[in-house]
Amino acid sequence: MKKIIGICLLFFGVIIFLYSSCGLVIYMLTTKEMLVERFNRNGKDATYYYKEDPENHIIKGRIAMGFYMLVGAGIAFGGYRLYIQDKRKNQIAKEHKHSN
Repeated sequence: MKKIIGICLLFFGVIIFLYSSCGLVIYMLTTKEMLVERFNRNGKDATYYYKEDPENHIIKGRIAMGFYMLVGAGIAFGGYRLYIQDKRKNQIAKEHKHSN
């Protein structure tokens, strides 16, 4: 049972990690000028939309995506550990069964 849960957590953690990695790359490549230009093109004011300086929004996005990357990596690592523990437990049980 732990093996199935471990595989699910591993998959879920990798998905979170990859999604947040893509988000971090996007935030790293986005400049304040690009963000303001995007909103001006749509007829909106970027400072009104964010209620703050757009550069602060970019910085907060970078921090959040970095945090989500760590969370995803932690979930994936925990799932991997569960998978390995169950695999070792089953291997020891098989060896013990064959020795009797």
